[in-house]
Amino acid sequence: SGARAQVGIAAYMGWTGLFAAVSLVPWIAAQDVPLTGWSAQTWALIAACAAVPQLLGHGGLNWSLRWLTPPTVTSVLLLEPVGAALLAWIALDETPGGAAVAGCALCVAGVAVAVRR
Repeated sequence: SGARAQVGIAAYMGWTGLFAAVSLVPWIAAQDVPLTGWSAQTWALIAACAAVPQLLGHGGLNWSLRWLTPPTVTSVLLLEPVGAALLAWIALDETPGGAAVAGCALCVAGVAVAVRR
């Protein structure tokens, strides 16, 4: 019943990440994007931008499917913009406006209702 149910999380994440990276190569080549000449610091930042969301975000969601139902996991995805707004506020000193705060509150309330069921 699906690859995730039969394959460990590390292997699943490794293979899906590898496939995604390899799948992008033809598109990158067609766009004439330079893949050389970047500093080690730039490569480290690119790797971090890829690895952290992949491991924490997607890996965490796939890992949680072992214990939670798919509707619960997908409901929790609605909290992603809430987390992004909080990170922007903390790390970038970007205070969210009234509409953003209201939207975040609605997302949290909606997830609470969905998960409670």
